Amino acid sequence: MASFGAAPARHKIFLATVCLLAAAPIAKIGDVQLLEIFFFFHLLWLLLVLAFHRFRVRLNYLWRSIGTCYAIFFIAVLALALASLRFRFYHSEQGFNFLKLPFVLSIARATEFFLGVFHMLYIASILRDDHPTRIYAVRFYFWTGFATACFTLLSCPLLLSTGLMWGVYFPNMRARGLFNEGGPYGLFLISIMVAGLILYRAKGLTRFQISLAAMAIIPVFFMAQSKSAILACLFLFLLNVVVAGSFRLKASLLVGASAFALAILTLTNFTRDFMGYVDTYQLVQEAGTNLEGSAYGGFGGRLAGAILVPRMIAAHPATGIGLGNYPILFNDPHYLQGLPYTVDWELPGLGIVGYVAELGIPLFLYLLVILCAPFWLAYRRKSAPIILIFTAVQPLVHLFGVQLNFYYPWICSGIALSFLSFKGPVKATKQSKTIRFASLSIRRADFPRRQPSQPAH
Repeated sequence: MASFGAAPARHKIFLATVCLLAAAPIAKIGDVQLLEIFFFFHLLWLLLVLAFHRFRVRLNYLWRSIGTCYAIFFIAVLALALASLRFRFYHSEQGFNFLKLPFVLSIARATEFFLGVFHMLYIASILRDDHPTRIYAVRFYFWTGFATACFTLLSCPLLLSTGLMWGVYFPNMRARGLFNEGGPYGLFLISIMVAGLILYRAKGLTRFQISLAAMAIIPVFFMAQSKSAILACLFLFLLNVVVAGSFRLKASLLVGASAFALAILTLTNFTRDFMGYVDTYQLVQEAGTNLEGSAYGGFGGRLAGAILVPRMIAAHPATGIGLGNYPILFNDPHYLQGLPYTVDWELPGLGIVGYVAELGIPLFLYLLVILCAPFWLAYRRKSAPIILIFTAVQPLVHLFGVQLNFYYPWICSGIALSFLSFKGPVKATKQSKTIRFASLSIRRADFPRRQPSQPAH
């Protein structure tokens, strides 16, 4: 069979492109991320290659286990999306958009989600037997995050001198890197710091290099002023205490977590900002139907999500309102109950918690379980504590506010799964030479061959 070059080189180009685009979700064509477009065409190319081989390929353990679980999830999502057509929808007044029609919107959201799942498993598969390329992926991901931190720091004098809001924005010089705002960027930097620790443990970074990177990444992390990122960081500290091996290490990590929490409470406005959300929520609840649309900075975002999502869950606890349907049901009087209408395209801003309203409680709990599957697999295989932490990054950042169509958590999980050293379903033999094509790494023995017909006796 024809070979199209050295597979590791193609894998490195693929991984470098993915890491670069994952660090810049603001890079879009219209409403579509460039990484989504890249993933979509990459998937089409893989399907063409598999079609050339008549789709006769055996799937490794990850595809058969985690992939099957997600397949069941997507079938349920489509069924609930069809069921949601019974609702009356309230479309935005900003003009017609085919992708925002009922059911089409659910398909679009499910496609975004599917691209993340597929490429998580794909990355895990191409790296599982290639440790040098695996370390290359972690290294490129880490230094890409470092580059965004440097870009953010360089944006500060530009903002003060010219008013250009690139990596930082007013009113508080809040860092956002190549994200839309500081909250998601702070959570992204957590994944970068964990990747840096993995590299350091694998001797992929010198002490000087990690110290230099920390001088840029840690200040930018605090400049992001992300309350969710601070809580997630504290949670990772505590998780590290649980999975640490020796009592001495547990004690030192617990002291470090306590010192970090004390520094946050005393040196930042975390408590004041967090209580501001609580006070605003209470005021909106008390104002009820007397609330004006411009009150408290406008009725939308997390504030509206914190009020409307529980109402949607209470109305449809088992089946939800359909994946992606929150914006086109936002103005439903049954949920608003006198609160202001909006003409904007609103999202709940609650991370994975907002999906409870769209998926229903049973399917949401199922999703939560399979999101934690990489962590459970790493725990069962008694992986190193830092790998356990890396597998916990995705469910954690989703829990603290990152939407499922952000792709860097899927990339982290894909790389983390490759560290678990899953063995292929077919043992290598002399005839089991590896063929590499279209960024695939598949053994010849994985393709079932037709047996030659036996002559009649």
